[in-house]
This record gives sequence, structure tokens and C-alpha cells, in this order.
Amino acid sequence: MQITYDNLKEMTEGSDLSLTFEDRRKDYGNIYCYVKHNKKILCALRSKANQDTPTTPEGTSYNLVFYGKNDSYQDKKDFRYAIATNITDENKRRELFQAFELDELSEQELVQMGIRQMQNELMSKMLRKAPNYGEFHRNPVFMVNMREQLVWNATETPKFVGTMGLGPCIGVGIISKKDGKLDKIGVAHIDALTDRSIMDNVSFDSISSFMNSFIDADEIHIALISSGNEKERALEILSMLYPKQTSANIHVCSEIDAPQSFCINTKTGTIYKDIPTDCFIFAQEKNLDDKRKYIIPGGLETSPFSGPIKKERSSSPSIIQIRRANSRNK
Repeated sequence: MQITYDNLKEMTEGSDLSLTFEDRRKDYGNIYCYVKHNKKILCALRSKANQDTPTTPEGTSYNLVFYGKNDSYQDKKDFRYAIATNITDENKRRELFQAFELDELSEQELVQMGIRQMQNELMSKMLRKAPNYGEFHRNPVFMVNMREQLVWNATETPKFVGTMGLGPCIGVGIISKKDGKLDKIGVAHIDALTDRSIMDNVSFDSISSFMNSFIDADEIHIALISSGNEKERALEILSMLYPKQTSANIHVCSEIDAPQSFCINTKTGTIYKDIPTDCFIFAQEKNLDDKRKYIIPGGLETSPFSGPIKKERSSSPSIIQIRRANSRNK
């Protein structure tokens, strides 16, 4: 498809949709036009340019590059919904759909998309609350690797479970309470390459099973932590994590623009951020007997996004054995 900037401007005039022009001739030899709604990019268009091309967008013809941010089916649907709900002139709305070679939304799709928009707005408000972090004192932290999920029962002696390398990967922390007492702790590391379509088709059951570990709780705290500032991605993850069948009180917090690591105290449920790398206990240092004792079956055995993980007994010493050896050598 090809469309001129002038026609696009005329069709969106008087609506909440806005157009942004970007000159990238020096970098890529192109100029770009973005259609936005509330600062969110709905689609991007590109035109080949040279030094003689006008520096203003008027009179320029564009070809569609992608919808939204990831050019997914959902991004295209978001664009269709924005046209349907923001262009009040019926003729302009029809012209815009035809120009982008898109089908208009049915009434049922409009209702479904409207519900989804309201859910996103509600969850967006939830994400504005930051976690209440504790002060970390260099304890050994049991490592949850990329694409792993882990569920621990609350322990009488403090232990720490967490993950690192966050941004654009997103870390998920779950803290549940039952009868007023800390019940279970969950940590998951969702990597940046896992998009919504993969989640829907491959991993939704795994994410649901992760949350099913907490549905009998009276109170559930969900924390999303990252340094990548991927707000839309955090919303998608929260919409999948949010328990559908529970009477528990749900509390959500997030910090997605700073921490690259976090951990949770299995005795108190306290969350800590920016954990030093050398505090994490990696696979070759994990004590297998310790894992069997404290981890709910299926916690580490199954990766939520890439299938079963093969677990082999390591010949490397545990962190406890290393410390004992060091103390004897002093």
C-alpha cells in the first residue's frame, strides 16, 4: 500500500490520532511518518529520500513499514480499534481502512477490544506503585535462570531466591499469604524474546500453572521488575499473570526502568533489588538435597517457556562445602 502524507493528514484531522514526521536520511536514507494515539505508535510509514527531498512531509508518498511496536496481529488490531473509535466521520473512517487495506471491526470485536482497553488502563494504574524494598546484606541467593519459574514454600530460616539480567527481560515475584501468614514465594524470569503470540500459543498453560500454585491464598502480591522500561510488555505479562479464579486480595507493584536483579526473602517475603552478581548461587553450586527439601515439585524441573529442563547431579561442590573448605584453609 502507498499513501501520501496530505491524504493521511486529511483523514485523521479532527481526531485524537496524531502524525509525527522524522527525517532519517543521514542514517538510513529514509524519512518516516508515525500515526500515534496518546503518544503510542500505532503504525509507521517510510519513504525513500535523497538530499533533494523536501524537509517537510507534505507531498510525500509513504509505504507501510509495520504496525505498533512488534508488527504483531494484536498491533494491527489496536490500529483498527483506534481508527474505529477516534475517527467520527464515517467517510474518512472508511477511506482510512481502505487506504491501509484493513477490514473494519465487527461490533463483537469492538466490544472485546473495549474491554481489553479498560483492563489495560486498570492494570496500568496498578503498575504505578513501586515495590517496598528492603536493605540487602549480601546473603547467598538461589538463582532462577532465564525462562525458568520457581515456587518455594515459606521457610522458618531465611533463604533468598531471585534472578538477574533483567532489562528488557522482566522478572516476576509472587508473594502469597494464607491465614495472615506467609505461604509461598514464586520467581519467574520472562526473557525479551518471548513475545505475546508465543505466550498465547505455547506458554500460557505454564504461566497459568505457575499462578495456580497461589490460587488458594488469601492475599497475593505480584511484583514486576526490570530495567528495560517495557511498559506495554509488562501490561501483557500482568494480564496473563492476573489470577482469574481466586477470592484473594490482589496487590500489584512494579519498577521496570531501573533494577537489573532482585530477590525475595522466603521467611519474611521482603523484596530486595540490585543484588551483587557474586551473591547468586548458580547451577553448579546448588545443593540438590536442598532443592528437594525446599522447592515444590515441578518448580525448577519445568521451564515455563522452553519445555523440560534436564537436571543432572553436578560434581561441583555446593556453596556450603566451598565455605567450609575456605574456613579450614584460613
